[in-house]
Amino acid sequence: MSSKSDSADKERECKRRKKNLESWKRNKTKDDRTHGKRYLNTRGNVVEPKTITDFNDNCCETFSIEERRVILSQLLNMNSKNEQDIYLMGLMEIVPIKRRRTTINAQVKKVTFHYYVLKESKRMRVCKKVFLYLH
Repeated sequence: MSSKSDSADKERECKRRKKNLESWKRNKTKDDRTHGKRYLNTRGNVVEPKTITDFNDNCCETFSIEERRVILSQLLNMNSKNEQDIYLMGLMEIVPIKRRRTTINAQVKKVTFHYYVLKESKRMRVCKKVFLYLH
């Protein structure tokens, strides 16, 4: 009896088509966005790939254009969005506020973020604007 059920299972497996997740339009868009390629967004607009351009900020002058390209390519060459997120979270640090100021009707801020960039395997602190620009 077990031989009949085994052959029936094989027939059922063969009849169903396998999912090809890579060919799905949404997954192609996700991969292109993750790897910094040109893609179509959900509204049908073309989003150009991220490129390195001039940036007017004192914080960014310490990085040459080649170093900026290396930082961006290092992020874009990661296999998945999760790997990229883990890498970026490793470059951010949550720090408690050192000085509190009392103001009327203000929200109490408890933490702040410090942003870092790897330059020659050393963590260099940068402002948020440069961190977003380089990544």
